Amino acid sequence: MTKEEIKEAKLASEMKKKLKGIKVINAYNIHLSKEIKEPKLVNPFLQKVGLASIVGSSDTGKSSFLRQLALSIVLGKNEFLGYKLSPQHNKVIYVSTEDDLNSTKVANKMQLSKLVKDKKKLDELKQLDFIFDIENLIETLETILTQKKVDLIVIDAFADVFKKEINSSTQVRSFLMPYHSLAIKNRCLVIFLHHNSKRSEYTSPSKNNIVGTQGFEAKMRSILEIRKAPDGKRHMVLLKCNFLPSKYKNIKYVLEFDEKTLLFKNTEQKLDLNSNSKSSDPETIKKVLELHENGLSLRNIEKKLKGSQHQIGKTAVGNIINKNKPK
Repeated sequence: MTKEEIKEAKLASEMKKKLKGIKVINAYNIHLSKEIKEPKLVNPFLQKVGLASIVGSSDTGKSSFLRQLALSIVLGKNEFLGYKLSPQHNKVIYVSTEDDLNSTKVANKMQLSKLVKDKKKLDELKQLDFIFDIENLIETLETILTQKKVDLIVIDAFADVFKKEINSSTQVRSFLMPYHSLAIKNRCLVIFLHHNSKRSEYTSPSKNNIVGTQGFEAKMRSILEIRKAPDGKRHMVLLKCNFLPSKYKNIKYVLEFDEKTLLFKNTEQKLDLNSNSKSSDPETIKKVLELHENGLSLRNIEKKLKGSQHQIGKTAVGNIINKNKPK
């Protein structure tokens, strides 16, 4: 054996050691494999496997949204908010850090009052497990998953289970890796509830509004934002989805939220993401017209309203003034 052959054999041996335990798939075999569409838990927004997130400001109903999803899965519902629901096991684990046992019981009863008509279906609630103690959470989840398969794990909320520097991309990505591995290994979806930065409700929906480093957003395959509209309805916006075309991401899906039942309902109404719904908000219109009557220019009205609940662009200010000119 020549020196060159010895060198190549040594490199091959070292590479074999590095790849030990790792499944390697040749690119040619990937090319020949049958193309399969991304399996969805909630079609088309949420995939069946991997990491996802529901984000938004406080008091928008994010936890209610996720509890409704969890209950819909275990109760064997065919859809969630009018979108096809395709669980395999009808089992969910819900990690709750912001609500205790009693408040969870109250919230569940409120939602179940409308979700369940046949009391026999309440037996299906045995498929939904709640975790309130987050110490050694990954180990707890791994133990449960050795005993049964689930479709969904909800972590409510990310900021409570992540104890390190939230602006450190390295630390956030390192923290999320075990959850990603858990999802891949057990073929389930892990959804993190996370918050937007303060006053983000006055700005356009964006991944940049999410609290902390871009590392969080980067690890999620799909991100949905829930925000409160001026009329009290909720807008669901797809901020990120690696497996859907951009046309799905330029829409505000309008939802109703019933505070008596804590349930969301799809109105079937869709708004252009770039449209400013505040242009039709009576309070915003009133404020703009008052400032205009006081002699402020379009630009100064825009500056005056910036950072308030009536924040609106200069073009929208002009449109309001033109539409409300005395005839």
